[in-house]
Amino acid sequence: MKCSKCGFEAAQDNLFCPQCGERLTQIEAPTGVFSARILPALKDPLFLVVCILLSVSCLMSLAAGSVPLINILITVFLWLTYVKAQNNVADAAQLRCVSGAVYAQYVINYVVAGLILVVGVIFAIAFNIVTHSMNGFWESLLSEVADAEMVATLMSILPSVSGIVILVACVFAAAITIVLNIFVMRYLHRFAQSVYRSIQQEENALKYTNIAMILLFILGGLEAISCLSSLVALQFGSLVASASSGGSAILSGLLIHKYLNQEA
Repeated sequence: MKCSKCGFEAAQDNLFCPQCGERLTQIEAPTGVFSARILPALKDPLFLVVCILLSVSCLMSLAAGSVPLINILITVFLWLTYVKAQNNVADAAQLRCVSGAVYAQYVINYVVAGLILVVGVIFAIAFNIVTHSMNGFWESLLSEVADAEMVATLMSILPSVSGIVILVACVFAAAITIVLNIFVMRYLHRFAQSVYRSIQQEENALKYTNIAMILLFILGGLEAISCLSSLVALQFGSLVASASSGGSAILSGLLIHKYLNQEA
C-alpha cells in the first residue's frame, strides 16, 4: 500500500506509514465495467442532494408524528452508499439493502390493500346490522316530516345501499393501491435490483431504466401537487416533507438519465 503523503510502499496490514507516520487509507477501485459506469452516479453531487432531501423529508415526517420506517431505511442505506462511493467503491451490499427496502414497501402495500378490503366488508356488515337495529328509531323520527310509506320504503333499502357504498369505496381504494403497486413499486424495485446485480456480476443486468426514470419524474410531480395542497392548508411540515421527497425523486430520475439510461 502506497502512502499518499510520502509515497512509501508499506505493507497491506499497516495502519500508519513507517516512513512519515501518515495514516494509511485502503482505497478500493472498481475493477469491472459496470462498477465504473455506476460509480460516477453515486459520487455525483446530485446524489448527495438526494440523500439530504430524503433526510429532510424523514425528519419533517417524524416531527409531524409519522414514522416513515421504509423511507428512513432507504435514506440510511443511500447515505452509506454515498460514503463508500467517496472511496471509489460502488457498494452492491448497500444498494441491495435499498432494493430490499423498496421490495418491503411493495409487499406492505399488498397487505394494506388486503386490510382495506377486509375492513370494508366488516364495516359494510356492521353498518347494515346497526341500521337495521335502528329502523324503529329512524321511522319514528322521520314520520313527523315525511310520508309513512316513503319512510318505510327508505328504511327497507337504506341498510343495503349504505353497506354497498362503503364496500365499493373500500374496493376502489384497494384497487388503486394494487394498481400503483404493480405499475410503480414493482418496476422501481426491479430497477434497484438490477443496479446492484450489475455491480455484483460486472455485466449489464440493468433493467427498466426508462420506466424508473419516468416514474420518478411522475412521483416528483405528484409530490409538487401535494405541496400546493399543504400550502393552501398552511401545513409547513407537510409542505417541506413533500417538497423534499418530490425533489429527491426528480433528481434521482435525472441521475438515471445522466448515467444509466444509455446503451451498454
